[in-house]
Amino acid sequence: MKQKKIQPIGRLALLFFLALSAGCTSIRTMTYSPITATVSPTLHPTIKVEQAISPPHALLVTATKPGRIEFVNIDLPLPQGTAAPKVTGVEVCYQIETSNPGSTYIRQTRLTAMTTPNQAPIIMEDPTDRTALGPTCYLINNLSLSPHGSVVLGLGVVFGSTDDKILIGGITLMFGQ
Repeated sequence: MKQKKIQPIGRLALLFFLALSAGCTSIRTMTYSPITATVSPTLHPTIKVEQAISPPHALLVTATKPGRIEFVNIDLPLPQGTAAPKVTGVEVCYQIETSNPGSTYIRQTRLTAMTTPNQAPIIMEDPTDRTALGPTCYLINNLSLSPHGSVVLGLGVVFGSTDDKILIGGITLMFGQ
């Protein structure tokens, strides 16, 4: 059987393909599942988090006692390497189920970064109340963050009733140079 020679244009296409598959393209977004979330440690937590039954990839947040802000923390692993991209935005998708609109909501959105275990500085904080019943998503953009170490999304939630629910869906980080 006679082997075909790769033409110069074919070589160029092959090199381009190899470069793409070797990771030479930049990551523009990463979407995360919320089901690895934890509740911020407090002496008397008033919320609980668990994987939702429907849809099964959402996070269900409920209250054992209404009224005060508590934080749900979600780990967001970042692309690693010497040229790690800047975080330029974050999108959070959620749904609120309540009989009293406005009483249960996301009160704060924050990102923290941690390298050593004795500190986790807040690198972004947005105090906008997110009260839409949804399902909906909100976007915080125009960021220029260069976090080092691990990054955690913190959602400060407030519940008006123990019957209310907040479902957290996909979380997307946007990257740029």
